[in-house]
Amino acid sequence: MESREGKGKNLLKHRAAWYGASTTRTLISYYKENPILWDKRLKESGNKTETKKAMAPLIARFEKANPPRSAQDLKAKWHSLRSSVLRYLKKQKEEEDIEIKWPFWEDLNFLRASLQNSDEDNLAWTAEEIGNPFSYWD
Repeated sequence: MESREGKGKNLLKHRAAWYGASTTRTLISYYKENPILWDKRLKESGNKTETKKAMAPLIARFEKANPPRSAQDLKAKWHSLRSSVLRYLKKQKEEEDIEIKWPFWEDLNFLRASLQNSDEDNLAWTAEEIGNPFSYWD
């Protein structure tokens, strides 16, 4: 019998396969067009009602995809992308001449200004913002 941990790893690999480059770029494009979802500098960004309204079309679109993706899946993917940008920005601060070859680096260019000019402690995602992406394993 497979352990619970093993199931989680397999599920994570399977879910990661759901996001090819095209699907990831679609997600990035939607977020880029809706700064309320990512720019914490906006006063509306903390408004849950406005955030839910902005997310509704994206969720509806991906729930109909094959395979379907839930709101939690989308939030977890966005969290992963945003975290990657933060890691690369940190590397750039440490090594100025670093060349970043990550395929989504340029696509996520719009995030850099808001992330570079903010205190990293204020950029931490709360559990409420991303939900618990691993709750389906419990």
